[in-house]
Amino acid sequence: MSVNKKLKSVKKRAYKRTPSNLTVNFLYDSAIYSGTVMNHSDNDMFIKMEVPCRFTSTQKQFEVRIVMKDKVLLATARIKRMVTMGKELNGIGVELAYPISFD
Repeated sequence: MSVNKKLKSVKKRAYKRTPSNLTVNFLYDSAIYSGTVMNHSDNDMFIKMEVPCRFTSTQKQFEVRIVMKDKVLLATARIKRMVTMGKELNGIGVELAYPISFD
């Protein structure tokens, strides 16, 4: 298969991702975690974790607090992707239950 055919077969994202640098906090399995939103769209985001952690399930929903300059957004999220460095989990891609505006 040629490179062009491979590129055409790659699924494109439904929403454009925007680089960001927002602080987030969330409670997961009775532990409080902090991180930084590295990029986001209206219905998903990638969170780089401050401290490597372990998550037990990608199906569990949890509440995320997104700290912005003059407000705090609350969102319900579910882990879609886990990114590891070595054996440590250092980032998660999450899907939001409802689209939110980061403006």
